[in-house]
Amino acid sequence: LPFTESRASLFRAAAEILRKLTDAESCAIFELFETQGEFQLRNAPVGHVEPRFPVGRGVAGFAMATGQSVNLTGAQSDPRFHARIDRATANETSTLLCIPLKESNGNVFGAVELINKIQQQDTVDILDDEFVLDDEVMVADVAPLVLAAVKRHERFRR
Repeated sequence: LPFTESRASLFRAAAEILRKLTDAESCAIFELFETQGEFQLRNAPVGHVEPRFPVGRGVAGFAMATGQSVNLTGAQSDPRFHARIDRATANETSTLLCIPLKESNGNVFGAVELINKIQQQDTVDILDDEFVLDDEVMVADVAPLVLAAVKRHERFRR
């Protein structure tokens, strides 16, 4: 990940890398604030508010609360789906892959949520393709690097 002055820029860069690696329409990175009972979108576009949500709300909240990955097709019909998160990320979700970000001690730091797998067909992007096991493995392999970059950034800024 590139060096950046702001933590928000680091989250945006990480989200863009993960989005491209998985051919997702978009990527959201959330940070858990367990003592406050909420989590927050960390890669909102410049100038936008980074909304907070109650722990356990939505697919990302479920992934953070349980430490389990979630891979959905027909995401909006899943009872864990929370439309406010869709509005906050400016998406209309059909497929979704959410992976918890875990620290080396097993504590959950946050989650990565990839939205709408894109299939390229004859130079046309087609939504509604499914995230596959390779996507899950790739994100699970890259997620610790994202977390390490965030932690190093925090230490550097002190």
